[in-house]
Amino acid sequence: MVHIKAVVVVSLFFLLNVGLSLLNRWALGVKGFSFPIFLTMFQALFLFTSIVCSSVFIPKVRGMTGTSRRTMVKEWKGVVWVGIWTSLNVVLNNFSLVYISLSLNQVLRSSIPLVTAVVSSIHGRKMPTKAEVFGLFVLCGGVIIAIGEASANGNAFGVMLCLASVVAGAYMLTTTAHTLHEKMSSFQLAFMTAPVTVSCLVPPFFVFESGVVAEYMVLNPHMTALILLSGSVLASAYNVVHNELVGIVGPVTTTVLGQVKIVSLMLLSGILFGEGKDFSLKMSIGCSSAILGFSIYSWAKINQQLDAAATQKAAAAGKKLFRTPSGVRGKRPPRLNVADSPEATLPGVTSPMVTPIQDTPSRSTSMRTRSTRKSKKSAFV
Repeated sequence: MVHIKAVVVVSLFFLLNVGLSLLNRWALGVKGFSFPIFLTMFQALFLFTSIVCSSVFIPKVRGMTGTSRRTMVKEWKGVVWVGIWTSLNVVLNNFSLVYISLSLNQVLRSSIPLVTAVVSSIHGRKMPTKAEVFGLFVLCGGVIIAIGEASANGNAFGVMLCLASVVAGAYMLTTTAHTLHEKMSSFQLAFMTAPVTVSCLVPPFFVFESGVVAEYMVLNPHMTALILLSGSVLASAYNVVHNELVGIVGPVTTTVLGQVKIVSLMLLSGILFGEGKDFSLKMSIGCSSAILGFSIYSWAKINQQLDAAATQKAAAAGKKLFRTPSGVRGKRPPRLNVADSPEATLPGVTSPMVTPIQDTPSRSTSMRTRSTRKSKKSAFV
């Protein structure tokens, strides 16, 4: 039963992720719905409203929202910063799909680990390992080749928007990891940051998009409803399925599925939107190098996570064998004598780990000694 659930969740994660990316590209770049601020704001508002409504009927969701509200009160500064970076990440990424292909977008987005490592090292958080540095180096070379080829084809503005979204995504990940002290799921994080995202996007929406969105909705009411509702449902379902996926298969398998998603999106976008013609020899080399670097980096991160899990497991097994100062009960270590210590074979050396066992006088012997001294003293007098 568990295997069936895992297969269903993995399939849903893959379909929803790929479907949402293809839908955004189709709406923003093909059908002329070039309103990324309005689209992002509507999806965030729909997600927040659906979670609030479902919490009335589903106890599990009600518990998550209660925990999220308490966390939001306690760590509101971190939540605000994560919400700001999230809104910039999503809006700039959607905006770039108006100008560049989905394949190039995915290649550029694969550089998020590189930028995240740079941001973390700048702020003194954590330095990458040698294997991670090698993977990031290969990834950086591929991205540079892809950027140069795309800029030569007249897509420089879209590339800049996508790279800006990568920087915002890196700061979002770094802020989430080091500002919010309580561990939470992606579902809870999306619920908490949705109001911040909407609040950040309302002013630029009224400045840049409100008038043109109203005209588009009047001319294409059915298309507008289809794009908004389908995209919002897919985005909300993706957040729920992603949360379940991490809980079932773990973050390692989720990372591997992310690599499969990139390759699949590149193939599907080339078939559905005719983006294969944009791939020259240089672009193909750059994309292949970027995917290879991303795979090497992911492999290094997976090994690091597995080593950390093995170390924690070994430490937990060690606690069961000895009594610790914190009160963990287990088997008592055998008492050692001085003769059992290897240092005791040397003359004049005592084991630093063992206290020598000395013969101490008993209470009855001490009392007899005192009475003898007292009687001698009385006889002398």
